[in-house]
Amino acid sequence: RFGSDKIATLHSRLKKSERLSEWLRIRRGEAKIVIGARTSVFAPLDNIGVIVIDEEHESTYKSDHNPKYETVDVAFKRASLSSAVLVLGSATPGVTSYFRAKQGIYELIEMKDRIGDSIMPKLDIVDMRKEAAAGNTSVISRELARRIDGALARKEQVILFLNRRGFSTRILCPDCGFIMTCPDCGISLTYHKSVNAAVCHYCGRKFPVPEKCPDCGSRFIRYAGAGTEKVEEEVKRIWPGAGVDRFDIDTASAADDPVKVINDFQKGKTDILVGTQLLAKGLDFRNVGLVGIINADVSLNIPDYRSSERTYQLITQVAGRAGRTGGESSVLIQTYEPGSDVIREAAAGDYESFYESELLHR
Repeated sequence: RFGSDKIATLHSRLKKSERLSEWLRIRRGEAKIVIGARTSVFAPLDNIGVIVIDEEHESTYKSDHNPKYETVDVAFKRASLSSAVLVLGSATPGVTSYFRAKQGIYELIEMKDRIGDSIMPKLDIVDMRKEAAAGNTSVISRELARRIDGALARKEQVILFLNRRGFSTRILCPDCGFIMTCPDCGISLTYHKSVNAAVCHYCGRKFPVPEKCPDCGSRFIRYAGAGTEKVEEEVKRIWPGAGVDRFDIDTASAADDPVKVINDFQKGKTDILVGTQLLAKGLDFRNVGLVGIINADVSLNIPDYRSSERTYQLITQVAGRAGRTGGESSVLIQTYEPGSDVIREAAAGDYESFYESELLHR
């Protein structure tokens, strides 16, 4: 629309020489539009007219590396210095941003309808406690399995969302209760079957999987919890004739892999796509009839005051991948806490109720 000569891009994947070249083009005034990740908020533009921050609710806009900064606050300051307009876009605005809009610090502009003729999917909740009581030990509930069968029969695609990568989330000893943790970070290690290693998801270190308990010597090492690798394996076992793929940081680490996974799904080569929060990032899939949220409690039980907000946002964002062409679609939320206000408000799509209750908590 604007011509490539007027556009500069800034992100961490650029080589130093490429980043310098783009920076100088911006500084000289050759590039009028800068597109980039959070560091682009510091782009050396003199006369800024508008700053747009898409998906403004994302936690990645807060930099915890040096220099530490909050992208939205930096953008707000730069916009005020240049008398520019700052636009924050999100289907699930952060509680802080929505509060500022309610206080009149921001102007609230609401878009109530989906684009085109697409309809919001129907969201239902499955109580996983009842599944366990009925003897179902699979990560996939009976209702979700039934709906996957129906979607595949209708030639519709399925997204299964679990915000935990790896195969098992804990390596433990049932005899003495030992849990394998990272010696540097102190968090439990995740078992990755593809590389047969215990991986720390904080620092990235890999450790060999022990054959016996390091504490008591027991040979009964157990793997507990489920990650995307386990879900993928389970889905392939239940639906051997379906095309199944996985989209998480592990599969997206190679430069071409994420592009291939997304293209295959868009072209209909993949029937069921299993993935983490990468799937909630505004991707436009046209034939998704069903989204299954495997364990909605993963983000809800993180000891962080924003965990409720994060859970609401993830459920709503990943649910938005369904029904984008106008047909009927559904979202199934599997949870061990069906009575949770956040889960029920997300299923109802009631942001106002969530916001009001969250404000009381805070």
